[in-house]
Amino acid sequence: MHNDKLPSNPHRIKHLHNHCAISESHNHAQSCTVHKLLALLLLALPAATAAAPDLPLTGISHVAVRISDLDKARAFYTGVLGLPEAFTLGATHFMKVNDTQYIEVQLGAPVDGLRMTHISLVTTSVEKLHPMLVARGLQPAPLKPTGTDGNRSFRLIDPDGNIIEFTEYQPGSLHSNARSKFVVLENGAPRISAHLQHAGFPVKDLHAAIEWYSTKLGFVRVFPGDPAKPELPMANMRMPGGDYIELISEPGTAQHLCFEVPDIQAAHKLAQSRGAAPETPQIGRTLRWLFNLYDSDGTRVEFIEPAVAKR
Repeated sequence: MHNDKLPSNPHRIKHLHNHCAISESHNHAQSCTVHKLLALLLLALPAATAAAPDLPLTGISHVAVRISDLDKARAFYTGVLGLPEAFTLGATHFMKVNDTQYIEVQLGAPVDGLRMTHISLVTTSVEKLHPMLVARGLQPAPLKPTGTDGNRSFRLIDPDGNIIEFTEYQPGSLHSNARSKFVVLENGAPRISAHLQHAGFPVKDLHAAIEWYSTKLGFVRVFPGDPAKPELPMANMRMPGGDYIELISEPGTAQHLCFEVPDIQAAHKLAQSRGAAPETPQIGRTLRWLFNLYDSDGTRVEFIEPAVAKR
């Protein structure tokens, strides 16, 4: 934080040196030495206090979930949520949220009892990001050549074993070729939401997890909840670009994906009109309107308004 009382510019530092010269002529060498040390410290201050640069991230790329029945998954993610199936790669089906965001629906059994396998974040440069993470004392997986989807990516495991993937979209990849396509379903039905705002990770020690995401990734906590109430067992950690990862330390459906909607009541009615049974909208613990749906395998899908509710 800048302190206007400190002489933190070159002209004021020069003034200190001049003052020292005069002081020395009047046998004030000890006082002068202090001023010189202060001047040197002030020159070094910007370098010492400069914050680490933001990681080159722009938001969430995708969330991958395991499903047991493809037809039921399609009925939910496409039939209810309105997400077109843009393309398929092996056993993974890519449900498009917008030009840079997808839900990867993977046919298969849960991994260690969990159905959400990883969260992927968009980076503008894997070549720049990877050494930045290494410099912060982390051990990301080695950089690989272009993957089967045509993009470049690598993974990092957080202290709780959650997998974070970093993806750089490449020209000619499956994702890039799908840009401006699959905007609406063939029947013209709209998406309930076109923005995947966050996804949740389970953690054992919330404060330790907050510290790791803050110091290692530079994420910032937002929506801490009502200050008059006990601390929440969760923390929303915002990344560069505005999306965030929600860390949850309480038992239950910590793993989840969350879509942003401008009007919670309209989103609720649309989900109901498509045969879903959403929970009743309510103001959640982060003081925003929300409701939950569940896919056929129990994965929680949340819908939330972006702003704190007016009471």
